[in-house]
Amino acid sequence: MTTDSITLFLAIWGAVLGTIGAVVSVILAVRQFGKDKYKIKISADFSSKNPSWLTKDKYLENYIVLNILNIGFRPVQIKSVYLTTNNSKIWLCFGKVENNTFPKTLAESEYVDVYFPVVDIREEFRSISSPKIKLIAIIKDGEGKQHKYSVPELVTGEIKRLG
Repeated sequence: MTTDSITLFLAIWGAVLGTIGAVVSVILAVRQFGKDKYKIKISADFSSKNPSWLTKDKYLENYIVLNILNIGFRPVQIKSVYLTTNNSKIWLCFGKVENNTFPKTLAESEYVDVYFPVVDIREEFRSISSPKIKLIAIIKDGEGKQHKYSVPELVTGEIKRLG
């Protein structure tokens, strides 16, 4: 074997190993990137049924329930949840959860229901004369990020109807 053939063999071998290593590194990085991100799904509804743990709150007849579901791979910490409007910089009310404890840590596929008594929102709704008022839920997580969710018109329409 000559020096040229050894050099050629080592160059080909190095190129093959380098390519395999790069492909494996990219695959692992993409998998890890997907796992590191967390995702939450938010939905809202209007309800007039009291959950069993809120029955002591006699003023609570109607409420907005915000469902926060962890659809990601890693746990998510929810630090606070509150409602505001599209033309207001102030919060309307903070949400109530079972055991009245925030922060809540949600494991994979776990959810929490957050309750907002309509009685706390109704007065503020009456004072705003805009017909295009929207409720916006602000969810603050453990990493300091804010997630905004526009409450559907069906839910805000119920509050207007009750007002």
